[in-house]
Amino acid sequence: MPTPKTNPVTITGISSDGKVTMQPHNGDVTVNAGEYIQWNINPNSNVQSISTFTDNSSVNIFSSLPSSANNWKGQVSSSDSVKGKDENYTIIVVQKGSNKSFPHDPKITVNR
Repeated sequence: MPTPKTNPVTITGISSDGKVTMQPHNGDVTVNAGEYIQWNINPNSNVQSISTFTDNSSVNIFSSLPSSANNWKGQVSSSDSVKGKDENYTIIVVQKGSNKSFPHDPKITVNR
């Protein structure tokens, strides 16, 4: 069985008004069941770190939640119950030099 694909989401910056930007699609991603999602910080983003990942949905699509312990990499469940589901989440990032925290609320969609 092949290794599941890893879908990267890159934090690209924080604007002067505190808006967090991500690629692709400002952090909204569509994945297949069983795949991984890896959050990364662009070195030129003015982001020091990710502090928190919070699931805001009634459906948890993850079999392993992203956390600092696993380098912000989470695996989407391979269960049929997550197919076609959306998960809204909040990721909080810390700005370099100020230690101020800023939230961002993208969405993960699991293909059917």
